[in-house]
Amino acid sequence: MDASSPVRTVTIAQSWPDDRPGGANRYAADLHAALPGAGVLDQLVVFGPAAAADTATHRSGDEDASMFRRLTRTASAARWAGREAELVATHFALYGLLPAATPPLRALPLVAHFHGPWAEESRAQGGRGPSLLLKGQVERLHVRRSDAVITASRAFADVLMRLHGLPADRVHPVHPGVDLQRFSPLPADERAALRERLGIRPGEHLVVTARRLVPRMGLEQFVAAWEGSGARLVVIGDGPLRPVLQQVADQRPEAGISLLGRVSDTELVSWYRAADLVVVPSASLEGFGLVVLEALACGTPVLASDVGGLGEVLSELDPDLLLGSTDTTAWRTRTSAGAASDLPERAECRAFAERHGALGFAQAVAQVYKELARG
Repeated sequence: MDASSPVRTVTIAQSWPDDRPGGANRYAADLHAALPGAGVLDQLVVFGPAAAADTATHRSGDEDASMFRRLTRTASAARWAGREAELVATHFALYGLLPAATPPLRALPLVAHFHGPWAEESRAQGGRGPSLLLKGQVERLHVRRSDAVITASRAFADVLMRLHGLPADRVHPVHPGVDLQRFSPLPADERAALRERLGIRPGEHLVVTARRLVPRMGLEQFVAAWEGSGARLVVIGDGPLRPVLQQVADQRPEAGISLLGRVSDTELVSWYRAADLVVVPSASLEGFGLVVLEALACGTPVLASDVGGLGEVLSELDPDLLLGSTDTTAWRTRTSAGAASDLPERAECRAFAERHGALGFAQAVAQVYKELARG
């Protein structure tokens, strides 16, 4: 085959992000969209309905089906979508293990995207018993079977090698990129109008966080320590901690805390654009935090915990934007309305994000794919 021709891949992910919001789903969909510009023709397999997906995305069934049907339908859809593939890429060990280990895809090189230690994340959310051992074993089998593993950060590369004993030459840390067209700033007058539509009072300091509401995200401690101080806090996302956080918000109406639950991608961009500050107070197991680049691309400064991979990119903008995850005094001080002058300007945030676009990310991933498929 001509070395200059596009590499053909089949990628096995979980759900389309419009159907089930989440960092891993958005990562997979955005990478799929950007790969053709990097010389890779990708066929993506996800659970449906995926109504807004392109014609190179294949629906393998419903995520609420039984485990047996999910696994077998994913394998069947991957075999069909990968008829011309030269390489298999996966985004979740559970769904990638069977199709990648059985003919005909078994004969192809395999790249696993490691989004985090499955068993460790489950343990952090209160999981116990044999299921943790099973999750760890499935993940270990899959990454050890892989010819290369791509992680979103050096921090997660270290976690991967520690947990599963992979040699460093098979692990490729590649920082994700942001869709600079979807996540973009507004002119000052349009931003003012947007804030008015969202119910933000003139001069009100708006702080936004968009996270899965699980313990390792650090939101329980952050919300409990929130004092308002002339600012309003909007929490976007859903998860088992939502009732706990809602109770705190209800008990302290004067603190100005609002929980919105899940929002659409369009609404998420609006809140990023309207915010004066986005916070990422993760407590543990943070691989990268794509929310950081998404907010910066909208021109909004970010404060984040110095946990996992969060600091690997944000420190390049300003190391002072990283705080200790348990330093409640620092979080109170830096998120108050009076601290706004200490944050980077909106134009500076956007310019920084433009150095970390989706195409550059896709090109780095494509290089790994091409070396395996054609090397």
